[in-house]
Amino acid sequence: MPKRLVVVGNGMAGMACLDQILKKKPDFDITVLSEEPYYNYNRILLSSVINGDKKVEDIYINTRQWYEANHIDLRLGTKAVDVNAEGKTVTTETGEEISYDLLLLATGSIPVIPPIAGKEKKGVFVFRNIADCEAIIEQCQVSKRAVVIGGGLLGLEAARGLLTRNMEVTVVHLAGHLMEMQLDEKGGRILKSALEQMGLKVRLNTLTTEFLGNGKVEGVLFKDGTIEEADLVVISCGIRPNIELAKKAKLQINKGIIVNDYLETSDPAIFAVGECVEHRGKVYGLVAPLFDQGRVLAETITGQKGALYEGSTTATKLKVAGIEVFSAGEYRGDAPGMEAVVYEDGAKGIYKKVVVAKDRVIGAVLVGESEDANRLLEKIRKGEAITSPRQALLFEGIEKACAAEDVMSRPDSDTICGCIGVTKGQIIGAIREKGLKSVSDVKSCTKASTGCGTCSGLVEDILRAVAGGNFQKEKKEILCECVPFAKKQIRTIIQTQRLKTVQEVLEIYGNGTGCSLCKPALSFILDEVLCGEHREDRSARFINDRVHANIQRDGTFSVVPRMRGGVTSPEELRKIADVAEKYKVPMVKVTGSQRLDLLGVKKEDLPKIWAELGMTSGFAYAKAVRMVKSCVGTDFCRYGTQNSIQTGIDLETMLEGLYTPAKVKMGVVGCPRNCAEATVKDIGLVGIEGGWQVVIGGAAGKRVRQADILVTVSTTEEALEAAKLFFQYYRENGEYIERTYDFVERLGIERVRRETVLASEEVRKGLLERLAKSKARAVNPWAVESKKPIHPFQFQDFVLPKEQEALIER
Repeated sequence: MPKRLVVVGNGMAGMACLDQILKKKPDFDITVLSEEPYYNYNRILLSSVINGDKKVEDIYINTRQWYEANHIDLRLGTKAVDVNAEGKTVTTETGEEISYDLLLLATGSIPVIPPIAGKEKKGVFVFRNIADCEAIIEQCQVSKRAVVIGGGLLGLEAARGLLTRNMEVTVVHLAGHLMEMQLDEKGGRILKSALEQMGLKVRLNTLTTEFLGNGKVEGVLFKDGTIEEADLVVISCGIRPNIELAKKAKLQINKGIIVNDYLETSDPAIFAVGECVEHRGKVYGLVAPLFDQGRVLAETITGQKGALYEGSTTATKLKVAGIEVFSAGEYRGDAPGMEAVVYEDGAKGIYKKVVVAKDRVIGAVLVGESEDANRLLEKIRKGEAITSPRQALLFEGIEKACAAEDVMSRPDSDTICGCIGVTKGQIIGAIREKGLKSVSDVKSCTKASTGCGTCSGLVEDILRAVAGGNFQKEKKEILCECVPFAKKQIRTIIQTQRLKTVQEVLEIYGNGTGCSLCKPALSFILDEVLCGEHREDRSARFINDRVHANIQRDGTFSVVPRMRGGVTSPEELRKIADVAEKYKVPMVKVTGSQRLDLLGVKKEDLPKIWAELGMTSGFAYAKAVRMVKSCVGTDFCRYGTQNSIQTGIDLETMLEGLYTPAKVKMGVVGCPRNCAEATVKDIGLVGIEGGWQVVIGGAAGKRVRQADILVTVSTTEEALEAAKLFFQYYRENGEYIERTYDFVERLGIERVRRETVLASEEVRKGLLERLAKSKARAVNPWAVESKKPIHPFQFQDFVLPKEQEALIER
């Protein structure tokens, strides 16, 4: 008769252990009690739910199909409140008694909530599960200022999520530096500086005493008497093992449920795993040790007792608010006999420290760059003697250390993906059993590298070694079959060989002719790389770019003059009215971009209308800067906090006339009410009290996407500079016809920040200088070509009327 296994807890540790149990094919009837009404999910990705990058379904590790396929009786929303160890029953909140032969407690941990007066007020939350996320997201819709109590991992992740929802965020931490359980003081300082560059405010050595407000939180009072305004508070002050059921079962407990090396408790029928466990005096809150425990417990509970759990090397490798952080072993290095090898680059936000004792690596801290993490962790675990100069420990590089043969020398039990807890053996087994050929296949099958993604290189190395000749490299992105190179390679070719024309590139590196896709793309790349010093080939451009107007379905064109910031004048309006009447323009339309569009203009009338208007082209036809939409700001609006009109005009003036990988639309608003919709623009400036938020990658077309916060700054000059940095960075790194919202998602907002507003002074200066050089060569094509066309027939139409429709792309 099958044994009845009851698992209390549906979290990462419990379900990873259960997955290992199932692989041993035991004769069990399995029931899982889940207090939360959700399937097993990746708690590491909760911050991605807060910031909107992922939906709840996106972070599920096991879906309904997994439970059903394994015949698991899953009870969602069912809280266990009592355990009768003598009678072998678990009682639920509804009073139901469930019998068991074997009981697995995977109750996890509960948040530590300090005794702060007013913690029951509306708007005060903890951050631990999906329900917390959903409540915080709902509150964000009516809140502007947030305070996060706690500068550990979860607190900083919550802060980042709130920041991306256009909130002013202050992190309050009791200790003298951030993440003091994982970082030393210097590492914490570097992390603090990087977070402040993102727009977070950080208060250290600060004790919170009270949450102020009448029924709902309105501020936070600190011991020093200062007050921080807040209408949303998140408490993230650590966790402690959830041992309530263990107490009811009369198990031996201390800080956690005490287990031996087989993960057995003091009751032979009850086992425990995860954050609720205390082993050899230690409790673990990181993912990798919990999965190590699960593998041992799976053998124990199925009667195949063999492997021992002897503890785990404490190691943290993750992204904190997008910043890479790694620490392992004796990272402080402050005990007698320990020495530290340190590299620090404050400007780039990079800090590396390796702790050595008796010619062996015993600890490490990496902030900003963590490519050496796996190599250093292996040295710590193996206790290898140092054979090279100590300074080489910081710079040996992952290329040398993580070659496929090096990875394959590791034990199969080694965890490769710390986020999900996938071991080397599991990856190898999946590759062999399922015939996996690409990294994408491995991700889909094992979920390895679907968390923070830092293990993707190791996954590829294992795949190369195991799949051999069947290995498939991820599809290489090229510009076009006519010129089979990626944009980055083409840029290098143009830079190093000083090629000046599209035809030169095609003849030397392509098929000599090109096509309607690659020729316009090459035109843009030449323009961008050579800062306007290329030789323009109009035949390589679309018809819109050749005549500086947007072709319509009937073969006529539209004329959109530039109205910077959406501002015009009576004089400009009279000119528009005059030309509209004189040239019998069928329609004058107000656009959504705060401009006027003259629709139905004949091709031969284009240069005459431009000349009589005397205005600048609005580039409404091109992959270029379109416009800056603005609200009235402090000039007229009683809610305005910043001068959005003049700032919008300045921004448009700085960038107009420049080509981009895809069209760029911008917005500037004087307050978070967002009347000019800056948060759904490619680049937006949002006025706040005391400064600006610069946002990027928004969309409001076929796809709607809220822009990510690039940086929060105090002055208009800083905001404009941040916008220019991103603009030029996008010009240089965006793929042709890739909009900013796809670009930001592809690279990740953290990388974009790191390589623009957080980059070294030299890098920022280079971006701005190349932008200035391109801008200096930009011209108003209407003014130039209305007087002197590129060729005599530029504005003549030789197509017969009946043939026009067939030539219009739909």
